[in-house]
Formats: sequence, structure tokens, C-alpha cells
Amino acid sequence: MNRPELVSSLRELSDVAARQHGMVTAAQARRVGVDGAELARLTEAGLLVEPGWSVHQIAGSGTAPEHVYRYAAWMALDEERFAWERPTARHEDAVVSHESACEVLGISGPPAPVVVFTVNDERTALPGTALRRGTLRPDEVVVREGVAVTTAHRTIIDLVRDWNDPDGISKAMANAVRKDLVDLRDLYRDLAPLAAEYGFPGAGPKFVDYFLSRLPVTSLPPRNLLGYAALKFPDRVEKVRTALAAALEDMAGPDRDPGVAGPLAHDEEFGVEIAARVVGRAVLDE
Repeated sequence: MNRPELVSSLRELSDVAARQHGMVTAAQARRVGVDGAELARLTEAGLLVEPGWSVHQIAGSGTAPEHVYRYAAWMALDEERFAWERPTARHEDAVVSHESACEVLGISGPPAPVVVFTVNDERTALPGTALRRGTLRPDEVVVREGVAVTTAHRTIIDLVRDWNDPDGISKAMANAVRKDLVDLRDLYRDLAPLAAEYGFPGAGPKFVDYFLSRLPVTSLPPRNLLGYAALKFPDRVEKVRTALAAALEDMAGPDRDPGVAGPLAHDEEFGVEIAARVVGRAVLDE
């Protein structure tokens, strides 16, 4: 292949790769008229690099190295179609999940020797990848560096359901709670029904001790300090809630006007939240 032909092939690939984080599969290259021999010559010339799975990256395209491998794996799972031809609803396509999601989200968790995806259809896992069948909701998927990845909340639930080592799950959960990537109360609500099947405590205080025993309370963001207090110290929270409600009832006077007492005295959920804030602040001061 002479130089003009080399430049022409590179231009064809670049037009496609520009919309795919600088990458193109061999099957996609064939669709724009660039065959395997031409790809090999472009690679020999240093104009392409191959992360793996017959996916080629335009040299110097700028995609961060830590994201190239996962994006290449995602492309290779549907090598014929261009990225813009794949489902626009990200949760309906292959989604980085489980241990690999921990890496993308920046939460320490179980090691990820392969790239793990959740898919909702039958596909063949490629070397260096693992597929988990599952259905995801739109709110359980976020996009990082162009790749769909499960949220921290869904990721931790998946780690539990996949029978991961409790220590790895604890690390992931502690990181997600500390970084405010999850709401601890919501996470507990969804994990508690799984306790008996997967062998961890379902009661709030024991749940916290099992998964978050090494988490410094001082590192907790406000909403998760509240959740921590509500789960770890339910008796203290209830005692404070009852006392606050009684005080407000007394302030309402002998006629017990509910409008004076306000929602704290009559809305138990709201009362628990206020009480948990009080207990949380007290825990920080201990």
C-alpha cells in the first residue's frame, strides 16, 4: 500500500473512530472499506494500536489508558455495529458491572481480573471478559468515559448476589458510603431482604458492624451519618424522637393544637430523621 492509500484508509477509520473514543473494530473497518491487511499496515506504521479483541485505536487519540481496555471490550461484544447504532437506552446494552464497576467508580472492592458486564440477552463472553445475565433499570446505570456502568448502589447489590467475599463487599460499601455515592439507608433497605439467603446480618446494628466496622464515623457525609445513626443506634434515635415529640406536644398547650406541634410530633418518619441527625452529631462528639 502506498502512502496516499495509507492516508486514505486512516482518514476513513478516523471519521468513524472520532465518534467511538478513538477506536474502531476490525468488523467496522471492513464496513468502511478497510480490510485486515490495511489494518496491519497501519499498525506497522505506528498509526494504530490494538488494545485487544481486534479493536484498533487511532494512535494519540487521547482516551485515558485506564478506560481504553474496557471501552474496547464493550465495542467487541457487538463488533459489527457502530456505537451510534447500538441501543440509545444504555441499560439495554452491555453495562460494565460488578468488580469492574468498582474500578470505574473509584471504590475499592474485590479484584477484577477480567472485565465484567451485565447483559440482558445471550452473548458469548470474549477472552478477558465475563458476562452476567440481568435486567437493569435506567436509574441503575451511569456513563463514565463513554461506557455505561452500574451505579454504586446496584454494583454493591450485584457483588452480594454474586457471592463475593464479604471483605471485598465491605471495602466497596465503605468507600461508596464515605464518598456519598450511595444512600446508606436505601442500600440497607434493598440488602436486608437478602440477608438470610446470603448469610449476613439483617438487623440494622449488626448489619453496620458486619459491613462497616472499619469505617471512621468522622468520614461520613451528612446523609450517611444520618443513615449510620438510624441503623446503628435505633434505640437512641427512638428515645430522642419520643422526647422531641413530647416536648413539642407540651409546647402546643392544653388544647393540643396539631398545627403548633408541627410535623415532628405527628410524622414519625420525619421525626426519626431529625432524631437521627441529633444522634449522629452526638456520635461525632463522643
